[in-house]
Amino acid sequence: RGNTLSYTTRMVLDPGGRDSITFVIFPFKDNFGYLDAVQHYYDTLSDVFRPSPGTDPRINLACAHYLYWYWCGKDDFNTFDLMRRAGAGNDWCYGATSGIRVGDWWPSEYTKEWSAAHPIKTPQPKDYIGRLLAGDDRDMTERLYRLGRGGEYNILPLAYTIPTCPEETMIQKYFPESALNPKDPNVIVRYEPWVYRNQNSRVVYPYGNSFGDKTKKDLERIMDEWDVAGFTLDCGVPVDPHFGKGAEVSPGKAWETGKGVYSNLGVGLVQVTDLIHSRVKNGHRLSTLINLDGAQGYYLWHAADAGIYEQAPQVHLYGFDPIHLKLMLGKKALTWWYGYNIPGVESLSKDQLDTSCRALVDYTLLYSLKMGAYPNPCFVLGVPKMISYMPVIRDLVINQGWEAAPGFTADANLWHTRYGKGPGACLVLGNATLQDIVTDITVLNSYLGGGGNIFAEYFGEKVFSSLKPDSTVIRQKVAARNPVLLRSVCAIDRANGLNAAASLSMPIGRPGEVRISIDSPDARSINASLWLPEDRILGGLTANGKDTASSVKDGRVEARMVLLKGKNELVLTLNPKIEIQDKARVLDFSFFESDQPNARILLGQNPSKDERDCAVWLNNYFDTYFRYA
Repeated sequence: RGNTLSYTTRMVLDPGGRDSITFVIFPFKDNFGYLDAVQHYYDTLSDVFRPSPGTDPRINLACAHYLYWYWCGKDDFNTFDLMRRAGAGNDWCYGATSGIRVGDWWPSEYTKEWSAAHPIKTPQPKDYIGRLLAGDDRDMTERLYRLGRGGEYNILPLAYTIPTCPEETMIQKYFPESALNPKDPNVIVRYEPWVYRNQNSRVVYPYGNSFGDKTKKDLERIMDEWDVAGFTLDCGVPVDPHFGKGAEVSPGKAWETGKGVYSNLGVGLVQVTDLIHSRVKNGHRLSTLINLDGAQGYYLWHAADAGIYEQAPQVHLYGFDPIHLKLMLGKKALTWWYGYNIPGVESLSKDQLDTSCRALVDYTLLYSLKMGAYPNPCFVLGVPKMISYMPVIRDLVINQGWEAAPGFTADANLWHTRYGKGPGACLVLGNATLQDIVTDITVLNSYLGGGGNIFAEYFGEKVFSSLKPDSTVIRQKVAARNPVLLRSVCAIDRANGLNAAASLSMPIGRPGEVRISIDSPDARSINASLWLPEDRILGGLTANGKDTASSVKDGRVEARMVLLKGKNELVLTLNPKIEIQDKARVLDFSFFESDQPNARILLGQNPSKDERDCAVWLNNYFDTYFRYA
């Protein structure tokens, strides 16, 4: 009562035109400030904060940081097994660019006119243009070979494009109306150089004009002729305004007095992502992965299926906290770029370097868990702690999904993060201090979907939960420079006054169990919803030693039971979808004798592509082991 709402929007009406704005006012909880408002968006508009429907799920894994394109021979490291160890799922190459001249797929009239603006002083400069014009397509052949074998190595192959920054003289001669002319000397539209070190770039608007038509034609040809699964787009300078051709037909166009109609560069780039998303190849919608740097990238955060942050996690690029980027991405993957960065590393002693490296590893892991972000292979390979946690981050991001509001309170010196809702949801507490912290955790169960949630430690250890009318209280120690992950294994109604302890055991390829002890002050009937992992099937449920009727619904085990006054014991048995029956035999088998392989991978007649790919992955693993174990 008495509040007013002030709202400004960009709107351009042609003579006689009409438009309208609809305001939707919604209530939300206010336990975690603005994070509650963002969480409401996640819950209400969930598809906006996930990859586009139908895209290959590997877009939601870590980006391999060019590792897929650094193929090596027998005498060097095995790239493919390194990608597996690093948890990578997609990667992208240069040289598949559209409309920027150097590195274009096909020679054209524009290519033939090209001349270098800057010499590259390297022992073996790569003369893409000269080789292409001479009919030598070795660079293209190499790219196509790798693009076509992505499935064989379980990598989603993408191609890089930056249709906003082509070569300058080409734009001046053939596409002048597409160039940005912001009428503001503080807006830079020319780079010497940018994308390629031997050519200058001019910023252009890639939609609704002649260069936009060329971009569309080039990308369509790439999508038609080559086995590409999507594109990595460089966001460039998306906030720059374009007053020229194309702005008038763009969504979100605006008006500036004395300058006319304009559109921001990011709006034009979103139209390019729409073109890419309109295509289906090999059964999946083509994907987009975008570098999302700084506040000016917000146009593209919803258009991207995944993002990269072009710095290490401890760096605020352009002074911009990456939490804002993550809030807009929601459940889409985010990968930290570059690698460990230690200023003044040359002056450090061995002990100081060791201390600094260990600190960076711990910080990178904790911040990645906090942000729902993947460290790229530069952070992971050769670091046992990071390698051990990559399957954990993958499980949290893929199977549960990062949430904006943590849904629990704990010591303010800890980092608080939640993944998912209901049974299976995980709480992450990160201790980035140098002291152990013992804290009381209060879980607000409404954020997890209601019911009284009972927790176990992610890796199986027992956790004690005290259930209140609307919350679960846990006392937990969080070691210095380490995380603690708690998994909801059960949610029950009529939970007030119960005390519980839960643990779990999930050996790979063997039956596992969730064991829950409940102390009830009275006898009562309850409805229980229990966690069912994605790689498990229901084996059975017992209550106080007796088989209890249960069923699987919406990916969870549902059961109704009676709790006795006093001690109660629930045991949920979960069988693996793929059971390893000969594990001991495999462990005892001598795969190498006298430095020679002693096993073969045999495929049946007419094996499927998945079976052939699996054989390649196994071979890569043993090939690496043979040469480096």
